[in-house]
Amino acid sequence: MENINKTAIILASYGSPESKDDLPEYLREVFNGRDPPEFAVLDTQKKYAIVNYISPSGQIIRNLRDELEKMMMTETELKDVQIVNAFKHWKPSLVETIRIFAENGVERIKILPLFPLRGRSIYESYIQPVNEYVSKNNLIIQTELISGICLQKSFKNIWKTNISRVLREGDYLLFTAHSLPKPKGEEELYIKDLENNSRDIAGELGFKNYGTGFQSRGPYGKNWLEPGIYDILDQVKDAGYRRIVSAPIGFMYDHLEILYDLDILFAEKVRSYGMEYARAESPNNNEHMVKLLFSLIHESFTKS
Repeated sequence: MENINKTAIILASYGSPESKDDLPEYLREVFNGRDPPEFAVLDTQKKYAIVNYISPSGQIIRNLRDELEKMMMTETELKDVQIVNAFKHWKPSLVETIRIFAENGVERIKILPLFPLRGRSIYESYIQPVNEYVSKNNLIIQTELISGICLQKSFKNIWKTNISRVLREGDYLLFTAHSLPKPKGEEELYIKDLENNSRDIAGELGFKNYGTGFQSRGPYGKNWLEPGIYDILDQVKDAGYRRIVSAPIGFMYDHLEILYDLDILFAEKVRSYGMEYARAESPNNNEHMVKLLFSLIHESFTKS
């Protein structure tokens, strides 16, 4: 067992603004300190307006941290371990959090990205920048990735339960994940995790009418992962289905890629085809997801 007094856990996520006034600063973070193009400002304002400029993801992530801390307090070997949220594009940033931990004598940091699927982009976005910062500043800190959310049986059970609440006989079930600006060959693990979990969940539901697709493609780049959900929608319509149920298993919790990209934009397109749209509830910070994350954290200490 490692020295837990010198160990901390970071729940790493993308980040989101906390008010309308935060949008300009948030977008400059997303665009690496540059002023964002006008179309990005307008598009972001439009999206955030539907949630009164406060994404529910912020509170969900805080709830996850709080619930995990409570569980850790009940374990002798974990009760003195700090657990915090840090973000790629908001405050506190990942590197700022690392700096503060280093100043306070933390020697090992376990990073748990709040993304169910594994992939190269997750590493490049949330682990690689931290390691580069540690190396550049000669910090005496070891970093460790905690991953494997989608490999847990409980992950499939959560989604199976949530999907079963909205799925009807004769529906088409569409499993989704965020598209990535990468050639297919660079994200084989990400694609495999989506396909394998979709197959397993549909199989446990006894449902054969399902597919997988990528959503929320950005405006730049050519090599985004395919097939896109709109391409699949055309196929579903041509096949005569009358209702489509989306299950965004590539996400853990509600944010605008779900509430806007799926529930508004995609839903409008579905309905324009004369079809019905429904979505399975996200895990968010329900007790089963908290227990899943806790089991991964606990396992990372017992194997150290």
